[in-house]
Amino acid sequence: MVTLDESALLIERDAAAEYKESIKPSPQPESGTKGDHGQLDDSSHPGGGVHPQPGDNTSPAASSIAKKRFYGTTSLEPVGATMQFKEIVDEVVQQFSSKLGVDVKISIEIEAKSRDGFDEAMQRTIKENCTTLKFSNAEFEGE
Repeated sequence: MVTLDESALLIERDAAAEYKESIKPSPQPESGTKGDHGQLDDSSHPGGGVHPQPGDNTSPAASSIAKKRFYGTTSLEPVGATMQFKEIVDEVVQQFSSKLGVDVKISIEIEAKSRDGFDEAMQRTIKENCTTLKFSNAEFEGE
């Protein structure tokens, strides 16, 4: 689950692209080991993901059918969600948004349950915050 609080920041795509270019590190020699598909296995690096390497080609059988959509879901812990969300953006979303012609949509689903129920003050605060943050749907229900 993702928690949007005063430390969370959403910025427009153009501003993000400009920022990305401004912090782009200079090329450095590879320090990891090559995995099965010629990709650098950088799992020991903080935020460690696998990044495609130049000249990395998939097998002819795998590339014969173009994959045109991607769907992914994950759960985040309420404590530390900001860092987890940043890591997802850095390691997954940036891979897509750095390519021309790729439309990326990010949806956030929040589910909270209380065995004692939510009091009126909390419900009002959450609904007002969701309205301000332009949630398309935000409801409390009985069970």
